Amino acid sequence: MAMISRKVQQVGGGSFIVSLPKSWADKVGLEKGSSVSMAEGIANTLIIYPPAKKLSPEQTIVLDFSDPIRSLGELVGSYLRGFDLIKVKSKGRIDPKMRNDLKSVIEKLPGLEIVEESSSEISLQCILNPSAINPKKLLERMFKLSKGMVHDSIQSILSADKKLAQLVIARDDEMDRTYFLLVRSVRKAMQEPEFAVQYGLHPIDLLDFRVAGMLIEGIGDKSADISTNWLDVGAPKIEDEGYEILEAAKRLEKLQEESMISFLEQRPRMSIDVRQVASEMRSFLSELERSSFSKPLEEARFLQHLGSVMREIARSCLDILDLLVPSYGSDPRGQGLKLI
Repeated sequence: MAMISRKVQQVGGGSFIVSLPKSWADKVGLEKGSSVSMAEGIANTLIIYPPAKKLSPEQTIVLDFSDPIRSLGELVGSYLRGFDLIKVKSKGRIDPKMRNDLKSVIEKLPGLEIVEESSSEISLQCILNPSAINPKKLLERMFKLSKGMVHDSIQSILSADKKLAQLVIARDDEMDRTYFLLVRSVRKAMQEPEFAVQYGLHPIDLLDFRVAGMLIEGIGDKSADISTNWLDVGAPKIEDEGYEILEAAKRLEKLQEESMISFLEQRPRMSIDVRQVASEMRSFLSELERSSFSKPLEEARFLQHLGSVMREIARSCLDILDLLVPSYGSDPRGQGLKLI
């Protein structure tokens, strides 16, 4: 619909009234007595939402044993879309492997509980109260979790601590659970804007929350990848390159801190010179990669992989900052600044 103008009227010296376009009202199903939601947008705009289309209270998934991955994906998708009741059915008996796979997925979906189970059907219910789930708190939890995972993945290498590396890998499940809950809460708030307003978030901010959550979840995956790769090559003790790794990790931690606090406060802190810190980190990683050429093959591959993953984590931090100030990852002409 093209931009249209309406005159503002005032009734009895009280509220202001603006008529809604009939074409829009017909399209969204408005009628006399309908309620609409309103929220203040950016640049002093006002966003009007039609009545939220309520989801069907129940979603039914018919298992396809020829494509179990698709069936499991449907379960995750139903949870993320906000269904509170999910029934998983099979034309025959659900075999033990599929049942175990289903329960493994259910464990990663916060608040989803099995309320009834038979040989051919599993009934699930999400017991979480949407109004009690604050997307900002979830994102803050993800930031802190990712920061700890990055720190511990590097520390486990420098101290040759296999148990710490295994803990990093295990924490990736917690990251996944928090991310799934964030996506569900963001989608719920987009469908029913009153939830966004309740937590002081503009509906337009929710898209940034979804993107930031995806980037942070990726940082968690990369941290687990560092630990997994180190263990897979025999957990070699790093001696000569410890200084470069530690100094690069210090810069990476600064970038994480800057992106975390800036995004949560929704304003760039500018407490550090991001370009300078990124440049210093790149120098230490380049030195690490050069020194790897004199190492045995497996250790050399690991050190090069470590440098590559740390660069990727730094890029994710810059991408989060780009949600506030689009200048760190690329310039307006689409040419990368190549900070990392």
